[in-house]
Amino acid sequence: NDSMAIGAAKAISDAGKTDEIKVYGVDATPDGLDAISKGTMHGTVSQDTSGMGKLSVETMLQIINGEDPGDEVLTTPVWITAENVDEYIK
Repeated sequence: NDSMAIGAAKAISDAGKTDEIKVYGVDATPDGLDAISKGTMHGTVSQDTSGMGKLSVETMLQIINGEDPGDEVLTTPVWITAENVDEYIK
């Protein structure tokens, strides 16, 4: 997650290895987005939790109605980097 990635980025910086090791996180937290905008993290993945909830309900209804929802129900994560981080900072 982003919190762990931020901690890893600090340890990497303290070791003088920022040019050798890139750090990525998960969850697109405000702190993670801030770290990306400052250049201490290279990216994060925003999971579509609202979409996951919606698909869960839709899948449950399919099962209740005797339909086959298939083997996988997927949402599309969003990759956030320095190039698009400003779109996600609130």
